[in-house]
Amino acid sequence: MRVKVGDKWFDAKEQPICIQYSDGEREQINSNRGSNRKYAQFPDGWGTPDDMRDWMADPSDQSR
Repeated sequence: MRVKVGDKWFDAKEQPICIQYSDGEREQINSNRGSNRKYAQFPDGWGTPDDMRDWMADPSDQSR
């Protein structure tokens, strides 16, 4: 598992990671099907959908 916070990626292979999510977020994650393996939350008013996808992108892979 990897997590991005701000502009930094954290990998559970290198350090423990804990994610706490609400029941609503759990439902959204469970309904996430297909090749889409990323889920993110943004503060209200944080950028455009393209800005959000760009932020979620990882330079080490090409999934976007």
